[in-house]
Amino acid sequence: MTRRALAIGDALIDEVRTDTVVGRHPGGAALNLAVGMSILGLPTTLAGIVGDDADGRTLGSFLEGHGTGLIATRGPHGTGIAVSDRTESEPRYEFNAAVRERAFYFGNELRDAAAHAGVVAVNCFPLDNADQASQLADLLGRTRGLVAVDPNPRPVLMTDVPAFRRGFEKIAALADIVKFSDEDAALMYGRDAGDVAAGVLESGRTQAVLLTEGRAGGRIVLPGGVEFTSPIATLPGPIVDTMGAGDATLASVLAGVMRGAVDERRPLAGRDWQSLLDDAMRVAAATCRHMGATLRTP
Repeated sequence: MTRRALAIGDALIDEVRTDTVVGRHPGGAALNLAVGMSILGLPTTLAGIVGDDADGRTLGSFLEGHGTGLIATRGPHGTGIAVSDRTESEPRYEFNAAVRERAFYFGNELRDAAAHAGVVAVNCFPLDNADQASQLADLLGRTRGLVAVDPNPRPVLMTDVPAFRRGFEKIAALADIVKFSDEDAALMYGRDAGDVAAGVLESGRTQAVLLTEGRAGGRIVLPGGVEFTSPIATLPGPIVDTMGAGDATLASVLAGVMRGAVDERRPLAGRDWQSLLDDAMRVAAATCRHMGATLRTP
């Protein structure tokens, strides 16, 4: 029986404003990842900052509807809200205090969940907060399951890029799988994603780096320079929203790894990385053909 997955990171309300409408729906990278893994058949719990308020209840109901558990940190500012203002040519992004000042509570419930999880996946965590990064590193160092990390840096939220980079490197050194985009690599290091991937593989226990590269598709890089590539998948219908594509890609890879694991203690042994990547590109393509960031299957 597959052990539960645990996703740690942001959960919030995405508010999209256009000239004609204001739409609000559950979002946040870790929430997208957690729900995506649940949709793909991997039982998952989300550890996120969710307020005891109307928006928090909306998130709770959404997670429950997808069979996803919740370990909530009750922050002083309630539930996070990310506003995407699309009333002009270029989207503008704003975050409320609950997101800007986020701090996770590493209590017994979270520690117990991490200790028993088959997968612990971190996605969009305040890595520029040294205390939070240290607490997360301690948690990950104690888990027996697979560890995956996506730094998912947000330029508007990063108060200190060097501090974020140090936090990322601390956590990546504990991860079996690290995922980031070409834009993430440029933001954190000002370097090519492949160069950053090589550095990650040399500096810790990481066995695979998953790269998403927009229109170029995706790559999985292994130690020794072994690479698998896959273009973006072609599916019927237009691309209507790219939000959540990266989260869907990671969810697909992690669900595929655990679904096909012969030995849960060594889930990466003998993996067909090309098939995992091709499947992930199809899932991402399906997700992009619907509004919102919730994972869709082709």
